[in-house]
Amino acid sequence: MNYNLYYGVKSNRLLIVSNRAPEFTNAVKNTLPGVFVVRYNYDTSSLDDIISKVDDKMQHRKVKSIAILVHSDETQFYICSADDKVLNGDSIIDDPDINYFIKSLSDYCQFGSSRLDFFNSRLASSCVKYQLCVALRHLTQCDVGIWDDLTGEEYYGELYFNSTDTRSTKTALDGYQRIRTVGKGAFGVATLYRNTNKNNLVVIKQINMLDMTAQERQLALNEAKVLSLLSHPNIISYYGSFEIDGVLMIEMEYADGGTLAEYLIGHKTTLLPERQILEMFLQMSKAIQCIHQRNILHRDLKTTNVFLTRDRKVKLGDFGISKIMTTKLQALTVVGTPYYISPEMCEGKQYDKKSDIWALGCILYEMTSLQRTFDASNLPALIHFITKENFAPIPLSYSSNLKRLVNDLLQKNPLRRPDADYLVEVVPDFIEFIADSDLIEDAFEPNSTDLQNRSVVYQFSSPTNLEPVHLPFRVQILQLAVSQTHFIALTSDYSVFTWGEDKHGQLGHGEEAPWKNDPQCAVALLDKHITQVGAGQNFSVFVSSTGLVLTTGDGKYGALGHRDWNSVNRPKLIEFLLKVDVVKISCGNHHVVALTNEGQLYAWGRGNYGQLGLGNLQDCCFPILVNWHLDENISSIQCGPDCTAIITEHQNVYACGLNKCNKLGLNRPSLFKLKFKEVPFESLFTKVKFLEGLKVTNICFGECHGAAITSEGHVVIWGSNIYSQRGKPHVSQNKPNLLRLPGYSKAQIIACGPTYTLIGTDDNAVVFCGTRFCMDTKAITQMTSMFTSEVITRPKVILGLYATDEQIDKGQLLVLNSLEAVGHNLMITVDTFLRINS
Repeated sequence: MNYNLYYGVKSNRLLIVSNRAPEFTNAVKNTLPGVFVVRYNYDTSSLDDIISKVDDKMQHRKVKSIAILVHSDETQFYICSADDKVLNGDSIIDDPDINYFIKSLSDYCQFGSSRLDFFNSRLASSCVKYQLCVALRHLTQCDVGIWDDLTGEEYYGELYFNSTDTRSTKTALDGYQRIRTVGKGAFGVATLYRNTNKNNLVVIKQINMLDMTAQERQLALNEAKVLSLLSHPNIISYYGSFEIDGVLMIEMEYADGGTLAEYLIGHKTTLLPERQILEMFLQMSKAIQCIHQRNILHRDLKTTNVFLTRDRKVKLGDFGISKIMTTKLQALTVVGTPYYISPEMCEGKQYDKKSDIWALGCILYEMTSLQRTFDASNLPALIHFITKENFAPIPLSYSSNLKRLVNDLLQKNPLRRPDADYLVEVVPDFIEFIADSDLIEDAFEPNSTDLQNRSVVYQFSSPTNLEPVHLPFRVQILQLAVSQTHFIALTSDYSVFTWGEDKHGQLGHGEEAPWKNDPQCAVALLDKHITQVGAGQNFSVFVSSTGLVLTTGDGKYGALGHRDWNSVNRPKLIEFLLKVDVVKISCGNHHVVALTNEGQLYAWGRGNYGQLGLGNLQDCCFPILVNWHLDENISSIQCGPDCTAIITEHQNVYACGLNKCNKLGLNRPSLFKLKFKEVPFESLFTKVKFLEGLKVTNICFGECHGAAITSEGHVVIWGSNIYSQRGKPHVSQNKPNLLRLPGYSKAQIIACGPTYTLIGTDDNAVVFCGTRFCMDTKAITQMTSMFTSEVITRPKVILGLYATDEQIDKGQLLVLNSLEAVGHNLMITVDTFLRINS
């Protein structure tokens, strides 16, 4: 539609342009007649200066719409440098100057049919745009649009610009959707994009050539040249390069498993299995063999330049300072990262391919020892260690083959180091001698004490029925997640076992089945390095050590976060969260809440009671950033069936969602505190005031009551007591009560069932109060009710885990790991320890 003809040329509009805006000249040049243009200098103007310029231009006239053209990044618009004024979801609320500025601009709009548009936006995601649009609409009462170019959806750009000229300004990046920055180096920034034409993820390294010397430009161009010569399964693939306004764009393959450096950091002190080390090292050797056969030196081999895919395939990358050896002369320039440079490079001598082999030896050493081969606080000391000193031996528990390989690679004399051809030939033989089950948990030290750990999961279906779940023997459980439909166990070797109902693919095995009784390993998650799991009703959530989130199962309420309502039967990455690192998740029946390493909170799924904390009751099929404007940082999150709670660093509790029977503690006292006003639900996170000062460390919710543990190990319960789940008679649902545990026990674990409360104590006891309905196996033969009820009105120990004196003398110990309420069944994880002196 030609909006100019529809509205008439004289139907005035206003364009406000910063001199820092993308395509500033092009936009001003192609502005339509009848559009008032206000230009300002970003570096010298204040908000008052901009408003003053608008006043002078408009002379109290009204316009149908206003367009703003400023520069932006992934999260915000930059308005002016005076006092660093930016426009984002927070500043609209928290910055009175920005609030007044936007309101003042909206005063120039005609009432009832006005709009506000932002063009050439670089905001990273539709989530950020959506939240900003909502906030601006609420403030200005105008329709708001945020567009990635000068055209805009439905051609709103035609209200201000000549469409023919503006459309020609599209660049080579128009077919790419920016996701997040994945790395920064000396010569540029590596950014993750989605190629919308091919629907795949790629990395584009952007190198600004304008501020470089000729030598630096040559180094920058070198990477594209080297990559174009290489094609190997263990080298980052090169897709092409192009230039935009003096910025060189190198498009290459995206390795979705992070870097080897990140992978080693994730292992901390747990040594890698020898087979895994050698298999990864063999892939690196093959990549080095490929480049050396083409007379190319990498010259910057290090763990941060070794990339991994999710299935742990190695991809060698970052060839920025590689050198193509056009003659037989050896290289002279000293380049590379100091920790990995060879002795000959340290001494200023000529060097060749054997310097890459030295760096490869340093990487292998790090994989075995989880520390650098040579380290020092300053460069002279580091050079001394590299050229004169010996490295510490690798852990004794590794084989003699691996030790000899490390020694050969790290020979001071380059002539004594093997070449890549030799490595590719002998390493497969080393792998064959290693048994598949040869896993190294800890470095062996003489006269040390080893600790064998095993976990057992029990289903406690009746007072006399405690059945073990058939998980692999000697498995160690890190986390057990349960729902009304299925179960997930995460083990210490990052394997994920699932069992239960699989009608919607929630077990993640790539198929659907009515029920799987025995736990099965989720093969699709092997090598994903899963560190956290969550189970909702008919769906599952998995978080990797790199902060990526995968989901599988029923998408009916949007709990999978994939931008649609479809179900999947195999774990699928939530692409919307690629730009953040998720560190914690929690699942309700049909919703998920995630916390990032930067303290941001995302929520998605069912919102019918406001449990997403977004201020509305709408379901959402993709993660939305929750506005959190308090000074307190979030330390933990906990979802109930239809609610969500946050515990802050100051141990205050905030909750939202269904407040049935005041289970969230949000009912408000009257003026004289004689009566309470019932709050059926709350769609924004609201402080639970009666928990203030109790220093809450853990919290949980049932269908109609809530419970918490304090830092002193006390249990506080509130909400309904119709089933005696609060462990004390005659209590008000609007006031919490302190639960007195048997003896001198302190609470460590807490779980709320539909009609009861479970507490795990520091002396390995399971305490119960409330009502539990159990299946009566004799009901059919005796013609009685199939269900029996067990009512315990005061806290009672229903299970104790104790080791005898004889077992303790033998080094056999028991620890209660977790308690989970699954309807009227209980799931208990017990850790057993056996100390072995060696």
